[in-house]
Amino acid sequence: MIRVRVDDFPQTKGEPQHTLQAYREFHRCLSECIGGKRYLLGVIPGRCTVDDLLFLRNETDCVIGMHGTDHDEARLTRNSGNQFESYMTMDQIRQQLKEHHTALQEAVGRKVQVYMPPRNVIDGRTYSALLDSPMTQITSGPETNPIMRRGTNRFIHSEPPYEYGRTDELWKNGAVSKLSGKAEVGEDVVLTLHWTWETNIGLEHMRRFFGFFPPGYFMDFDA
Repeated sequence: MIRVRVDDFPQTKGEPQHTLQAYREFHRCLSECIGGKRYLLGVIPGRCTVDDLLFLRNETDCVIGMHGTDHDEARLTRNSGNQFESYMTMDQIRQQLKEHHTALQEAVGRKVQVYMPPRNVIDGRTYSALLDSPMTQITSGPETNPIMRRGTNRFIHSEPPYEYGRTDELWKNGAVSKLSGKAEVGEDVVLTLHWTWETNIGLEHMRRFFGFFPPGYFMDFDA
């Protein structure tokens, strides 16, 4: 079965097209495409306005994941994608995670149990800091060091070219056939989208992509 993950709410670079109203349109479109099933949404606490948080609390039933703390693009680039500076201790990381997690959970009014590292990059300090936190699962993707995922079931993984990317690229890569085959045999697949990418290319690509799947192939993303 196919579960859907969406990254980058409310936005990562402040581009003018990535507004709350644009997200409402994306949310409505995606929900229709997957038969109203709940999806996992990566929320960046440090970028949310009061209106963003009220929207999540009152207008959605998404499973909320914490997508880092602020998705600071300059810092991520400087740290090769890592959320936290190399000089920070595990205790300092644990404290930052706790503060942002508590604030996000209280704001949206439901549990936040999934940590979604920006750019899919997570190091040993962050992983260790999460071990005693309420966030019991971690998302991963093409940039995640496979050694981090070895020997644990905490990671929720998506991999290109069939499970991770823009829907126009996924369609060209043959993802419809690949994912349908897995869904038919009951295999668990996590399909990762970025709402900003889909908005940039136009939601008609997402509608076309999902239009090839029977609604019964999708399931709620409960965490």
